[in-house]
Amino acid sequence: MDAVEKLTNLDLRFIVDQLAQQGIERERATQATEKYRLFLMAAARNPPTPLVPTKEVDAAWHTHMLNPLRYVTMCQEIFGHILDHDPTVYGTEAYERAWTETRALVAYGAEMPESPYGVKADGAACYLSQPAAVKAEGAACYLSRPVAVQAEGAACYLSQPAAVQAQGAACYLSRPVGTA
Repeated sequence: MDAVEKLTNLDLRFIVDQLAQQGIERERATQATEKYRLFLMAAARNPPTPLVPTKEVDAAWHTHMLNPLRYVTMCQEIFGHILDHDPTVYGTEAYERAWTETRALVAYGAEMPESPYGVKADGAACYLSQPAAVKAEGAACYLSRPVAVQAEGAACYLSQPAAVQAQGAACYLSRPVGTA
């Protein structure tokens, strides 16, 4: 069985469950996990090419890595080594080149923003790829002011409260929000 076939058959339901336990809607958790599977397939097909995940794929990847026995076993069986995750490249030219390569190689690449730092308007949804102006209170984060974002010449505005996810001192939108 080749790597792609192994990845197709790999049971990743535990990632969906754990993302849902973190407060991500189950449908979004399932989508993120399936995109993570596609990301792994691209990595298996293109071993010398550095790839970078979208935020949702990164969340699934981190969840997988937090289950070290499962992650190490999968990596050894599929890749023959641990698939390294190096967040220190963020913001570098190498990161930007890898983003462009990833867009070309993953099955969902057309859905990814052209810029790794930008926002993508997708129908009636906007995705923020950078921290929003938010206020953290306890375990929850709240938008502290309206947020307007520019995307491909069109403006997107939050029209409803957004689900946000705390990461360190910043909060990120964890799902698309409606636009006005």
